[in-house]
Amino acid sequence: MPAAPPKSKKPKLNGYVPARFTPLETWTHDVCALGKCDENKTPDRPRMEKLMQAGLGKMKLVFPNKKASHSEFQSFLEEKFPRLIDGGGIEVMRAVGGGGGQRDLHLVAPGREGYTLAHVKERFSQATVYIRPLQTDLDESPLSNEVNIAFHNNYYYPVRMMYTF
Repeated sequence: MPAAPPKSKKPKLNGYVPARFTPLETWTHDVCALGKCDENKTPDRPRMEKLMQAGLGKMKLVFPNKKASHSEFQSFLEEKFPRLIDGGGIEVMRAVGGGGGQRDLHLVAPGREGYTLAHVKERFSQATVYIRPLQTDLDESPLSNEVNIAFHNNYYYPVRMMYTF
């Protein structure tokens, strides 16, 4: 009796081409813009609320280009936090130490080409990126009441505040 041909374990699908994984060209991360040149602690809740009202504070950003240069990185941040324009440049910082409450912020040294997105991405896996102005303190007065509002849970909020929910 001739041996039966071995059965294939997976059925063959004619014309099927498996999808290839292509990594995204974007990078999503939490960024917190601080208002003072000498801030060296993470903001507590009242401070964060003041920063948020001033158009600064914490926001989840989607950087469109993982290979952005220093100028592209800074321009993108200034687009999202317009008051950073008056700061005369930026410094990138990260929180160190554990525990609750305020933590110390340590400066992340820029690379040879400045704060490129690849340089920042390499140093921050899940930690929040803290940005502070380099030369002058920023205006922290609340933004005008003419901001766009969004409806959430039967309440109206400034769109900027929606990031806190």
